[in-house]
Amino acid sequence: MNDASHLTVYGGIPTLLCGPRGGNTCEANEYPEVDSLVRLLRGSIGIPC
Repeated sequence: MNDASHLTVYGGIPTLLCGPRGGNTCEANEYPEVDSLVRLLRGSIGIPC
């Protein structure tokens, strides 16, 4: 769960989440899977900010 769920549920604001897969979320030893991170970065290239 993250803050975006509150925007959608309570505010009716559509949200899009993207990020790498990983493990140990919100723990001291949280990590991203390298292949997933590479795919995310490749997909992000060219998206205007």
